[in-house]
Amino acid sequence: MTIVVDDSVWVRLNGLLKKGEFLRVGIESGGCYGFQYTFAVDTARHVNDVVWNKGDLSVVVKEPFLPFLDGGTLYFEQDMMSSQFVFHNPSVTDGCGCGVSFAIPKGVS
Repeated sequence: MTIVVDDSVWVRLNGLLKKGEFLRVGIESGGCYGFQYTFAVDTARHVNDVVWNKGDLSVVVKEPFLPFLDGGTLYFEQDMMSSQFVFHNPSVTDGCGCGVSFAIPKGVS
């Protein structure tokens, strides 16, 4: 299972996180297409966490979510209207126009 964490994420986390904090990426049911990505600052690690590190910074995903995220890239986007973490996943079957919710990725059941 592969996930790419874009450099834009590390740059943003460097200014956002305090010592001991990390970005947790997850998935929950909801949205127009059944699932949506979640992003939260967290301090508690779990046994089934998979971790990406760059220096003192970490992005963490619970192992059961990996099939839903496989092949995707995590970005941080900022423009005049908003700033947000965004997960681009080319294997999703469908998603809403705003990019928040998605259908089950191809091959995941």
